[in-house]
Order: sequence, then C-alpha cells, then structure tokens
Amino acid sequence: SVIVRKSNERCYEELMQYMGNLIIPTGYSVDVITIEGDVGKAAAYNEGMRQSDARYKVYVDENTRILKRDFLQQMLNVFSQDETIGILGVAGNTVIPTSGICRNGQKRMGRLICGDRNESMQWEGGAAPYQEVVSLDDCILVTQRDILWRSDLFMEDSFYDTAQCIEFKRQGYKAAVMFQDDDWVQDRRGKFDYDKISQNN
Repeated sequence: SVIVRKSNERCYEELMQYMGNLIIPTGYSVDVITIEGDVGKAAAYNEGMRQSDARYKVYVDENTRILKRDFLQQMLNVFSQDETIGILGVAGNTVIPTSGICRNGQKRMGRLICGDRNESMQWEGGAAPYQEVVSLDDCILVTQRDILWRSDLFMEDSFYDTAQCIEFKRQGYKAAVMFQDDDWVQDRRGKFDYDKISQNN
C-alpha cells in the first residue's frame, strides 16, 4: 500500500504520475490510499494504516518524486535480508540532532535530491545494502511492521518521522537507509518548516 496525505492537488497528481512509472515486482500488487482533510501526517498515516492489510506500506509525502523505477523491488530486497528492519528510508541520521531535524545532523546517511534545482545531497554510507540509523527523513518511509504513529504528540508535520523510528526501536526493530548508487528520490520541498510545539515534544 502507498499511503499519501493529500493537501495540494497539483503536487498529488505529479506524485501519482511518478508512482505510475514504477515497476511492480512479480507477485505483488499496489494500491494507493489517499487521506484528505486538515489533518497532521501522523494522524493521516494512522488512518491509512488502519485501512490497509498490506504487509509493506509506503508512506510518501506528496512533494516526493520517486525516480528509481524499481524502487519497490529494491525495498523488498533490503527487507528480505533482515527481518528486524522495521522501517526504511533513503536519508537518515545515525544520531538525533539537538534540533530534532534529521537533515541537520552531522552523521547523515543516504542520498536525496532536495528542492527543484536537482542538487543531489550525497551523504555518508558505503556500498552495503543498508545502513542502520536512528532517524529517517520523512520524504518516503517504508515499513514491514505496523506500529502506531505518535499523533498524540505530533499534530503538525514535524518530527513525527524521528519519533516513529524511536517507536520501532522500542519494539526491537531497526530503522535503516537503503544504499543508492544514483539518485532515487527527489524531495521538492527543499525547505524544512517546523513548529516549536512539536520540537519541544
């Protein structure tokens, strides 16, 4: 299942165009669950999770563009190597920055195009299939276990991604960044906005 919180029609339609270009792995099918309305991402993702019985769920921001056509197969390959990986992304951090913003930390892992200028941010990480991290960037998050998102603490669209990684760790699962040999994902937001209330939580 692909789960999206829809707030901008144009961004959503562009995301769906990129989703339509993805190669669906043999033996699998993909359904899209769209959550609309004035609701924070954590709450929207909880609603989407409740609507799906799929083992693998792709939580994607509507500003994200998936450039890697076999992204879904690559995701399955990593999950198949380690059953203790609970949540995957393309960019993360091996420490939680004091700001709480994953991209601002000094131990960043992964690769991500940020904004519309096609400038790739290639961070640390070797050629291993994945790198374990403690926080993941929210542009795209993929799970193979269902754990509630902390909508009780994060009503806006900030910091819920790091909190979710912590929840997985509490239940004995890893958060990890997938190795990318080229640019797989673009986050067209570029700028990260956050609210102080969520940051204090």
